[in-house]
Amino acid sequence: MRILIAAIFILVLVAFPFIVSSSYLIDLAVVIFLYSALALSWDIIARTGLLSLAHHAFFGIGAYTSVLICINYGLDPILSMILGGVVASLAAAGIGAITLKLRGLYFAIATLAFAGFMQVVVLQLPELTGGAGGITLQNPLFGGNLIQSYLLAFLIFLATLGVAIYLSKSKYKYSMAVIASNEIVAKTFGINVPRTILKVFMISSFFPGFIGAYYVHYIAYVNPHIGFDTAITLAVLAMTIFGGMGTNFGPVIGAAILKIAEEILRISFAYGHMIVYGIILIVVILFFPKGLMGIFSERESLIFSKIEAIKKLMK
Repeated sequence: MRILIAAIFILVLVAFPFIVSSSYLIDLAVVIFLYSALALSWDIIARTGLLSLAHHAFFGIGAYTSVLICINYGLDPILSMILGGVVASLAAAGIGAITLKLRGLYFAIATLAFAGFMQVVVLQLPELTGGAGGITLQNPLFGGNLIQSYLLAFLIFLATLGVAIYLSKSKYKYSMAVIASNEIVAKTFGINVPRTILKVFMISSFFPGFIGAYYVHYIAYVNPHIGFDTAITLAVLAMTIFGGMGTNFGPVIGAAILKIAEEILRISFAYGHMIVYGIILIVVILFFPKGLMGIFSERESLIFSKIEAIKKLMK
């Protein structure tokens, strides 16, 4: 039954750009797919108990890597996107080797500092990166074909979701859960904690690199503000926490709801969504720490417990 529902849902989403004539709605769907994938990829590393604030750094690394490769070597944009993800993953390996011994707030600050460092590097190399003025591409992705761009964004989302589901059903699920709970216990079970966290961190970082590369080809422009915008990480955190951390569909639901709310708020005041993200983080952390998925699961378990109680009474 679940497979049938999933198949129908995928078919509807594939048909969406052919049914809807509004380019605005198709573009909004593309952005929702990208942020859903970003939220899912951030949640992957969060499952180890680490709070990374460098997602926008990997986004920017992938973006600039892809653009520079295309301009200097004429590589196909899609191949350059993959390389953007690979370079972001390698950057995660490098920064991870240095910072993964840190925990809690110290790790979060270290990753945030890394993101700031990368933005400064890009600004200080104008001959290579275009500096503050950025780089404009001659042609947008697929020559501006919105339907093809939509389908690729959908594939990126499906690939990220597939990896998240695989990790939640593989041996990594238990390794990450034990590490998040107690690293000393994890070591007693024979789990190589540094190696496991580093692998998960690299997997988590590949997707923002790939997505950053996709996005700058989609809009045909990149600058340090677009590539290394801290608002990306803030939005991803809000979406994941709002939807439900440690779940495969919570970040997706959170991304869809908040991006739609953001578009509505932009009509009223330009940066209202940032205020809303902050309020959501505070409210959810205080009152709904498990997010929307946690509320639904609690209600579901409550319903089933009541049904079981009624069955016992009827016996």
